[in-house]
Amino acid sequence: MSDEASPYRSITKAALAALLGIPEHQLRTRAEAAADLDVSQGTLANLAMPDSEGIGSGPAYYRSTTSPTGGTAWYPASEVEAFRRHRAAPIKRSYDRKTGQQDWTKLQDDVDRLPVHTVVSMIEEWRDSELYRRAQAILHDPNPMAGRPTYEEECRLFGAAQKGGRVEAFAVIAGSEDGAAQRKAIFESLDDQTNAVETHLLALTSSRGLSISSAHPSFFVLTTMFERAWGEVLEAETRWRNFDYTGMPKHRPSTINEITISVSVKT
Repeated sequence: MSDEASPYRSITKAALAALLGIPEHQLRTRAEAAADLDVSQGTLANLAMPDSEGIGSGPAYYRSTTSPTGGTAWYPASEVEAFRRHRAAPIKRSYDRKTGQQDWTKLQDDVDRLPVHTVVSMIEEWRDSELYRRAQAILHDPNPMAGRPTYEEECRLFGAAQKGGRVEAFAVIAGSEDGAAQRKAIFESLDDQTNAVETHLLALTSSRGLSISSAHPSFFVLTTMFERAWGEVLEAETRWRNFDYTGMPKHRPSTINEITISVSVKT
């Protein structure tokens, strides 16, 4: 169900951890947080009930959906530990941390809270996963002609920018003395490339629970970084298809992304 059709928006554990700038293992479910605090889940849930000032008396948490009852309640380990220390104190000081259910959509929608480490790790993880997937495919079927049409279509998409990106490609166009047909072909390649990069980037950010659009202030940086990562993948695949297997992954990536390149081969 699309965001337009649903009043609720969801987020994955990985995306929430990335937005908070913490490792995934530092997000605890309500059951895990209750066990850490030696209380029942019902008690922990009751502690989150807001008082007259709209603030709960227990550790802060985020739901994986904006629905007030749906999704998983994720407790940052730092909140759980702070509340554990508060309960263990001989004299019960007031628990003055910001508590209750937190609105992760504000965390996401605040453009200043799109951390650079989230962007870099997301694209690097995609690149490493894609390199591993392609190396594995070549290892299983070393026939250099296997998947050739798709590979060549990807190369066509990047052909105009393979020596320095779009800036150099446009410089070539500006200084070219060739006919209009060649310039038209380069422009078409750049246009197809732009569409492909943006389509796959939006799929990747969506898979991470991030609502990024072409209007987002970071969109140009994101597309440029993703374009370069895709280019690095193709450069590696070109070596491997020419029997130079240097740079093949030595380790399985920690994250296997579901968003893989899919291009339509023109006939």
